Amino acid sequence: MAGAITIASAQTVVNKGTLHITGNTIVYFGDDFLNEGSYYNDGQTTFKKNMQNNGNIAVTDTGATYFNGNTLQKITGSVPASFYKAFMNNTTTGIAYETDHEMGIRHEMHFMNGIVKTTGQGKVLFFNGARPVKPSDYSHVSGSVAKKGNEAFLFPIGNDQYYRPAGISAPLQEDEIISASYHLRDNNTSRYDPRLTDDKTGKVNTREYWILTRDAGNTPVAVTLTWDKDKTGTVVASLPALLTARWNGQRWENAGAANVNGTSTQGAIASNPASKLGPFTFSELLRKAIIGLAQIASEPLPQPDQTYSVTFTLILRNMGDLPLDSVTLTHNIANTFPFPMKFKRSGIITTGGELVPNEGFDGNADIALLKELSKLAPNQQDTVTFKVSIAPEGRYGTFYSSAQVAGKNGDLIVKDLSNNGEIMPPGNNGDPTAYNEPTPVTLKMLKIKIPEGISPNGDGKNDRLVIDGLEPNDQVDMKIFNRWGDAVYENPDYRNSWDGRANRGLRIGDQLPDGTYYYVITIKDKTQPGKIQRFVGFLTLMR
Repeated sequence: MAGAITIASAQTVVNKGTLHITGNTIVYFGDDFLNEGSYYNDGQTTFKKNMQNNGNIAVTDTGATYFNGNTLQKITGSVPASFYKAFMNNTTTGIAYETDHEMGIRHEMHFMNGIVKTTGQGKVLFFNGARPVKPSDYSHVSGSVAKKGNEAFLFPIGNDQYYRPAGISAPLQEDEIISASYHLRDNNTSRYDPRLTDDKTGKVNTREYWILTRDAGNTPVAVTLTWDKDKTGTVVASLPALLTARWNGQRWENAGAANVNGTSTQGAIASNPASKLGPFTFSELLRKAIIGLAQIASEPLPQPDQTYSVTFTLILRNMGDLPLDSVTLTHNIANTFPFPMKFKRSGIITTGGELVPNEGFDGNADIALLKELSKLAPNQQDTVTFKVSIAPEGRYGTFYSSAQVAGKNGDLIVKDLSNNGEIMPPGNNGDPTAYNEPTPVTLKMLKIKIPEGISPNGDGKNDRLVIDGLEPNDQVDMKIFNRWGDAVYENPDYRNSWDGRANRGLRIGDQLPDGTYYYVITIKDKTQPGKIQRFVGFLTLMR
């Protein structure tokens, strides 16, 4: 046929010979068309109804084929159909075409209106150099689309309602073929169960997935997936945590995130190049909640009243990538220094970051160092510091102290028991709960005893301030202050000789009046320059 507009209309038009539609020829089939011979289209053909191919359709022609029906059109047959340009412009809303065999596209497939449904062995095959034009929710392929060639490609796929494309990077060889289809779960998770994941994959998309199949070739390709909240309800909580996941036959495994673009409601993500294909979907990086705790205790500082002062520093670290709230820190001091020993928290509790101190903490009746509104951000470290005054009551030696921390993320609760000095040692296994060495606190029996007062009245009793327990190599520096903070006595080499007389400041005579005075006494070992003891306290002068 050539040079004329031909309209064919019958119950079924059957071609058993050779039908060649030459350039500048327009042919319109108003009813079904069955090809059992040879068919060539270098002009323009319009099919109003069904097309069935059981013969030969040329793969070298360059014509345009329009599917312009107003009811469902079936593209079937026992032999693949091939089109240079296909224009899908059926006026039917939703599924407008069905194909149960291969429908080949050699140049362009224009998606104008109507969804192409593939059934059985049906698929739309784009040859090398072919491309889809303007697929949309109104017109795309619901089913299988294959791409042959060595070009990057965006599959014009979706379901019976929405356009939900997926893409691949360019394979190396022209004869490679990869197929893709889209699947909306409709709350059915029995196939490719999203609850089954590897140890690197977090929450898996429960709404949708794509299946990519390698029909020929072996080049690794990156798979691009898209999300659109308005269509399928898929919302990406965190773009930095977004990954692709591939079903490996047993579970979803991390397929990487080579490129991510978009917002939480719409965008695209590319996987790492994959040699194995299969079902793909979105997932999150496995976000872990881990908390670690270390405790450091200062060297006990002897006090004039025969007690010790110890500073405890607790180091809390959120070692995961999830924020932790309701952070609690407990420390039962009574377990460390049991009865008949006595202890008392002294001073304030200092904290960092979003840790909120519980000033009611006493280490016995109330063992909570923090209020429950305390928080730790991912990868954040903060400290809690407090002091305790300890009265040994005759018990000396090494005592062991531990604290416990806990934090929440939703229903998830993580805990750790303190480790001495550091949360984890070098060469650790990454799990802070495996390292829980208690913190030692050693109380040595005090030799130094400083009296609480003197009465220099000449009766031979308590006439001088005598420090008991001094060693021959000890050098004592003593300073005495009045209630206004003025130094009234200083002696850098004190020898138990002070009897209430002043040697500093303004005075009438050297006898100090009765009253309460404040002292600072420093004792150094002459043979060990680094060994220093310092005592501060009050004494009473009464004659």
